[in-house]
Amino acid sequence: MLIIASDIHLGDGTCGKIISASAFRLFVDRLKELAFNASWRTDGKYRPVEQIDILLLGDILDPLHSSAWLASQKAKAGAVRPWTDNQTPEFASTVKAITTNILRKNSTAIDLIKGITSPAGLSLPAATRSGQPRY
Repeated sequence: MLIIASDIHLGDGTCGKIISASAFRLFVDRLKELAFNASWRTDGKYRPVEQIDILLLGDILDPLHSSAWLASQKAKAGAVRPWTDNQTPEFASTVKAITTNILRKNSTAIDLIKGITSPAGLSLPAATRSGQPRY
């Protein structure tokens, strides 16, 4: 089973609200439900999916929507902005600071996503010989 998630846009909270952790709890619950439902085959028997791959595809972290770009070297004419030379140490430092803040502000959500990869994260009940879930 392949699950693709895109355009989550986790931010640092300086230019909008952080996505609530409850939204990620709901996401995890829905993934469990999807995996369980995908385990029912067309012959009416339950056979748990063997593998679940989750692909995070683009725009997961959103460093562009941060007021930190405005705070960087505010008083100087050569302030770092998203469109300036991305090879400068100042640019790298700004992106690192924003990314660190995004990860910190969204730590609960990120922990929920990481939890999916643990052995119990998206565990499904085993199947009985008669093709039913064993609860």
